[in-house]
Amino acid sequence: MLGRVMARLLLFGGKGGVGKTTTSAATAVWLADSGLRVLIVSSDPAHSTSDSLGVDIGTEPTPIEGVEGLYGLEMDPESKISNLLPKLGKMVDGMNSKGGMGVSEV
Repeated sequence: MLGRVMARLLLFGGKGGVGKTTTSAATAVWLADSGLRVLIVSSDPAHSTSDSLGVDIGTEPTPIEGVEGLYGLEMDPESKISNLLPKLGKMVDGMNSKGGMGVSEV
């Protein structure tokens, strides 16, 4: 029997032009280089995560060439938000039941 897989959700937010895309891409590469499987998801209409990672990222998980274990996905927030919110709600409810949400250093 496989052991339980623990998923973590890191969110990068803030006003425009403060480096969210650069920071999230660098963090994703670092985590993947550390041996974790990582999916970086961008809802930015500019799709600049593709530019940051140097790979054309589509609407399905796309392997990032040169970084084992790293996948990227660009989503259209307008069309996907109705499908995503219930899933995120369950995930956040699960985190809250385990002692609340918090921030930890990477």
